[in-house]
Amino acid sequence: MYLKSFRIVNYKSFADSGERSLAPGFNIILGKNNAGKTALLEALSLFPFGHKPHRESAMRRTQPVNPESEIYLEMVFSPQDLEDAMLAHTQFDFPIPAAGNRADQGQSFINEFLSNTRFVKLRYTHNNWHALTYPSHNLFAFDSARHQKIFSRAQRGADMRSIVATSIVGGVGDSVPAVLGQYARQSIYTFQAERLTLSTHPFGSQPKLQPNAQNLAEVLNILQSRSYQFDRFNCLVRLIFPNIRAVSVRPRIEVTNQLEILVWNAVAPPDRDDLAQPLSESGTGIGQVLAMLYILTTANSPQTIIIDEPNTFLHPGATRKLLELMKTAPIQHQFIVTTHSAEIVNMAEPATLQMVSWESERTQIEPLNPTSLIDLRRALFEVGARLSDLFGADHLVWVEGPTEQACFPLIRDHFKILAPPGTEFLPLINTGDLEARRGRAKAIWDIYKQLSTSGSLMPTTLSFGLDRETRTDQEILDLTREAGAIVHFLPRRTYENHLLHPGAIAAVLNTLPSFKGRPIDAATVDAWTKEQGGKRGFIIAATQVGTQNWFTMVNGPKLLEELFQDISEAKESFDKLTHSVELTKWLLVNEPDFLIELADYVRKLIPSPEGSSA
Repeated sequence: MYLKSFRIVNYKSFADSGERSLAPGFNIILGKNNAGKTALLEALSLFPFGHKPHRESAMRRTQPVNPESEIYLEMVFSPQDLEDAMLAHTQFDFPIPAAGNRADQGQSFINEFLSNTRFVKLRYTHNNWHALTYPSHNLFAFDSARHQKIFSRAQRGADMRSIVATSIVGGVGDSVPAVLGQYARQSIYTFQAERLTLSTHPFGSQPKLQPNAQNLAEVLNILQSRSYQFDRFNCLVRLIFPNIRAVSVRPRIEVTNQLEILVWNAVAPPDRDDLAQPLSESGTGIGQVLAMLYILTTANSPQTIIIDEPNTFLHPGATRKLLELMKTAPIQHQFIVTTHSAEIVNMAEPATLQMVSWESERTQIEPLNPTSLIDLRRALFEVGARLSDLFGADHLVWVEGPTEQACFPLIRDHFKILAPPGTEFLPLINTGDLEARRGRAKAIWDIYKQLSTSGSLMPTTLSFGLDRETRTDQEILDLTREAGAIVHFLPRRTYENHLLHPGAIAAVLNTLPSFKGRPIDAATVDAWTKEQGGKRGFIIAATQVGTQNWFTMVNGPKLLEELFQDISEAKESFDKLTHSVELTKWLLVNEPDFLIELADYVRKLIPSPEGSSA
């Protein structure tokens, strides 16, 4: 069973929510604190749902108020749901046409009703279920002016597995709303953001978890006798809480006829039962998770599971693992989750997304499109979140590799280059793919374009920053044409070409073990560079060392590799990431003007925020 739609009327902050859709899978309800999320879940849980009429300042203090709160639900029942709902009642009355006034015809109608999935609309108010139409099952048309209401009285068969029509009765007793409504109420589980007292319960033989999970100890005690399922249950517990080895149930010593749930520490010896803690003394949220995992382990049909603000009773790692288990469960249950956490929206990949807001003294519910980037950004804004809460970034600058990822922020900050809030640098996976055969290169560019234009919560791409390498002007032009104006190329062959400063290199070398006690100076590095830097192993065409053309075209990484090797007598190696960062830091402190050309390049990669200048 699952809820297909709902409408809340005259309940707490809801004057009238309007009809809102739900779906199997995850249904996320976003909203700020005190916007009405909890009232919405109270109504959907049906447990309890009393008369709490809506009031607002537009009403006079002495104005009579409609005392009745209502919720309208459209529910979807599978044939198994329908059969289980009817078998839960010893007797009920089932509407049939006036012409079908024989018991066998009543049996035929009941069999037909049980043969297909049914969409049923009901109204629920203060523990009473009402049909919106007659007959509630909609298997035939009823004309009140011409027809008398006739019912087939049915009961559970002696085999406890069949529904048998026994007689024909008149009157107004359509039992279908109550039968299906009570089944729905027992199939909707609600977990609130509070510590639940689930640790103990009297002995019993009921394997069905109650909607508020109060009989968790009873059902786990029964599950304990089914070793395969209980092992599976404990396996799921360990996935979410690695510090818990197992959960078990035992008679409560000090209270007769009481069961108690125990939580076993993962590092305690298995035979030390004295170290097992009662669930009541364990962390907040463990009880809720145990109940949810019981449903995932034992349910043989879809259930509706309502979770209020899971991020308030679970840490992010446990929340992430729980959501993954729910998404991959063998049965697709329906989850209705309220949250103001952007991370949960991203992890859940919701089938429906609704935004709850407080406007004009009423709770309003606005359906959003979970595949629309605009709607998702609006939802995040409503709850005061940003894309950086999900990914660590609102905007991305794709760069050549980890070296640029680490060094460009240093340059940005030192030169006070303004950037949109939440801008981060991220390394491209394989820049060689971007200059492969035309078809492959275009496909790669299209993938990166999709990351910023698809209906997903991905940060916006600001630009791509690539090494010049040995690309010709024509090759750069071709790549620019493929990617558009957001691609930029370093003014020099590689990032390391901007770091070839003798003083910086000497300073970094002197931090290495081989140079402790015998430091070298910049003149030594400069002499080595002038002697070796013009060799064909470092540069394709003959170029005078130290000229602008040499700084642009020399193979900077290779030069530094051999320089470190030679000067250290093969005792030290150049580490591209570590030493490039150290060279950059030294230059920013001691010779920042040496990096002016690089700073201008980084400035091009980051468009200035609107209304500011770089």
